[in-house]
Amino acid sequence: MTVYYDVFFVINLCMDLLLFISVAKLLRIRVIFRRAFLAALVSAGVSILLCTFAGNTLFSFFIHISAVLLACFICFDKLPALRFGSIYALFLVLEAGLSFALTKLFSLINDNFEVKQASGSGGIIPIALCAISVLLSGIVSRVFSRIKRKRMPKSAIVTVFSGESKTVMSAYCDSGNLLREPMGGLPVIITGAGKMHSIVPPELYGVFFASEKCLGESTLDGARRLRIIPIMPVGTGGARVLFGYVPDRVLVDGREVEVCIALDTGNDSFGGYDSLLPSALIK
Repeated sequence: MTVYYDVFFVINLCMDLLLFISVAKLLRIRVIFRRAFLAALVSAGVSILLCTFAGNTLFSFFIHISAVLLACFICFDKLPALRFGSIYALFLVLEAGLSFALTKLFSLINDNFEVKQASGSGGIIPIALCAISVLLSGIVSRVFSRIKRKRMPKSAIVTVFSGESKTVMSAYCDSGNLLREPMGGLPVIITGAGKMHSIVPPELYGVFFASEKCLGESTLDGARRLRIIPIMPVGTGGARVLFGYVPDRVLVDGREVEVCIALDTGNDSFGGYDSLLPSALIK
């Protein structure tokens, strides 16, 4: 079987890029695509050199793991040593698994897989190899996407800053909470009266709590933060509205987001949590 350098390089580049992105998704690390692509270029380039200058197996193995280490540094920089070690180990494990799978696949295509010639293909990349690479990339990406969704955290800590007050509440990540306030399209966090008291300014109490009066004169700033949110709950007889408020600042697990906080007068606890959080706010 003839092995073409450019085909080998393109396949390794695609596979290495897929591995870097998969590691980032599995460990929930933000990765910049251009850095991942550059790291894949380095790793694929070293693979070509090892193929060209095949010799001592131990030396080739040392060069390979060193190249992977360099590529990981390029892709994932400024991380603690322990975190980086887990990235490096996971990449090597996934690479070994993918290499084994590809070897088995090509062995099925040609039982006598043996490199008899190594040369350039003149820029013509076999369609079958590209199709196989694309298919494998799609399958692995789909699997990792499902793993990521399953690992999505079910709860978060929401910190709300409103005026001079600070409110901390637990939140359940509800994939069914797709509410958006109609004026700005902000996602909506739903909470009960207990937490809403400390979020809404006293001059707006009369709007949110029917049994209470507005404490003080309403300001223009307070009024412009009010939202009326129509909803159609599943399994109920009809539509209703929620009153919402846009606070000064909201943090979800320490990450700042732009949201509206809405009051559900019928609940003060949501499965043991203080609020319902849209899944769109979890990353």
